[in-house]
Amino acid sequence: MKARQIAATGGQAGLGMLEVLIAVIIISIAATILIISSRTAVTGQQRSRAYGDAATAVKEAMEIIQMLPLDSISRMSDTPLEHSQGPSVAVKASARGVLPSDVTNFASQDTSTLRYITLQASFKSQAGFTVTKIFTTVIYKP
Repeated sequence: MKARQIAATGGQAGLGMLEVLIAVIIISIAATILIISSRTAVTGQQRSRAYGDAATAVKEAMEIIQMLPLDSISRMSDTPLEHSQGPSVAVKASARGVLPSDVTNFASQDTSTLRYITLQASFKSQAGFTVTKIFTTVIYKP
């Protein structure tokens, strides 16, 4: 009878070790998934911040352009513009007159007070590459 009791407790001890091993493997897999998820979230947040800074810099540059007189706007050609986002974002502006092909239904209209503006924002990505985004608009300066 004692032999049966020893065999029974020995078998349970082995089963407990197997359960612990499976639990450790499951916890390790879950921890790995959490680490990968948090790293992806941080990378996305940093990318979003860089794009947001660039968008803010372009908006500020556009506000500066709108306050300039028409002749100053007309002379812009890859002109760097100031903004509050610091040196991590560079914004350049170019301007030219509006052509009939730029806007539909303007063939008979006077376009001398319109300027076609191109804003180029450059910044570093998380991977260290320079990202350049180009924005265009037409402004009216009477």
